[in-house]
Amino acid sequence: MSRVLKRITMTPECRQIMVRDFGTSDAPEWETGDEPLAWFPGSFMIGTVDDTDGDVTVEVRLGAADTPGARTIFDGIFSCTSGIVSIMTPTEYDNETLRLPRAGDWKMRIAVKGAERPDYVAIIFDDKEWSTALT
Repeated sequence: MSRVLKRITMTPECRQIMVRDFGTSDAPEWETGDEPLAWFPGSFMIGTVDDTDGDVTVEVRLGAADTPGARTIFDGIFSCTSGIVSIMTPTEYDNETLRLPRAGDWKMRIAVKGAERPDYVAIIFDDKEWSTALT
């Protein structure tokens, strides 16, 4: 079971959205452009539908990747030295943010859903780690 912390709808740019530490301006680069994800510990580019195909729903969640039909494309560590997660398109300066309970490294999963190119992205933080950070 999981809990939604934030849900946004955004228009992707060049078939991608970015999730990163608010304190960084660095962005990973695609190797081929066909992979579902380009990343380094504090920044992720996620391949999505084209902007002409519609919007993308992005959810930041705690707990399990329990969205029916979603597949996990990342399971690892997200380095967030600012303690703020930023969700945006690659060249957009206006972004959605979420303050984490603490700065530092977080266990995180990214799951996507959609036909060939995803129109749904879930950013999933570990609920036990989140609860511990709140105490």
